[in-house]
Amino acid sequence: MKNSQANWLALAFLAGALTVGCNPMRYSDFAGRADSWPVAPGSMAERQFAVPVYRGWPERPYRVIGSVRFEDPDKYWDDGVIAMAARTAKGKGGDAIVMRSGSEFGVGMTTGAIGDPKVYSVDQPTALVIQWKSQSEVAQERALVDRLVEGFRQRHPDSNVKREVASLAADYVQWLGLDPNSPAAAAKLDEVLQELAQLADNRGVRWLFRDHVRATSITTSASDTVYGVATVQRGGDALTIVSTSENSELNFSGTLQDGRIAGRLGFSAGSTIISAKAEGVYTDAKISLTGQGHTADGSFQGSFSFSR
Repeated sequence: MKNSQANWLALAFLAGALTVGCNPMRYSDFAGRADSWPVAPGSMAERQFAVPVYRGWPERPYRVIGSVRFEDPDKYWDDGVIAMAARTAKGKGGDAIVMRSGSEFGVGMTTGAIGDPKVYSVDQPTALVIQWKSQSEVAQERALVDRLVEGFRQRHPDSNVKREVASLAADYVQWLGLDPNSPAAAAKLDEVLQELAQLADNRGVRWLFRDHVRATSITTSASDTVYGVATVQRGGDALTIVSTSENSELNFSGTLQDGRIAGRLGFSAGSTIISAKAEGVYTDAKISLTGQGHTADGSFQGSFSFSR
């Protein structure tokens, strides 16, 4: 009887070991806020796996439900490992996975910033497991942002802030992870829009900005969207832009001639520091900048839009 029980336990242990060996992926549920993850203006996905595999932020709204990582932190994620991650994600109800890494560009800004509840603090590849949001969910979230803007206009009926700028500021507030229905969101929106309404001083004029940035290397690609308030200063043909967002820093120094701007752009997020050539267009209400350059192991592209 004892020998039979011992044999049964040995077989059960062996079966368990084989199961782990076949799929050494660890899944973790996501417990943070799920409504402020970035969406890229354009993205590509590998669709030969159980679910689509993104190497940058997806192009449509989604929620993060968890993450998967390989048991061996030094294991290279070849097609076999990615296939296991995709199967694990599908088994947990995921519609796609987004490849991330602790040292990858972009993680320091959004999914790896110190103090951010969405942190994955391992310096190894992981895959975020996501589910697509329905059209009704997206519409409800947009209605919350519109209500936030309307609340500002009711509190400040004499404000001449354009509705387009107010909506962008509301997106910024939501990107910060604040509940659009909360007093904290309303207070932050007031703070941002009142700062934009201030008259120019010796530092310059405040503008609201949204950045789409993307970095690529031979094996990886990552993208992020960043919001913040920038100070723009003109002096003759010279133009400077300086900002410190919650998750990044941006500076530009160049020239302005006939509405065209050109110069050097500096951008940093987490451990990522980039210097690139940039050019764009300047009007009294809009500034558009595009920059591209080389990083230590690849290239960088950024699209920067400023409004006031």
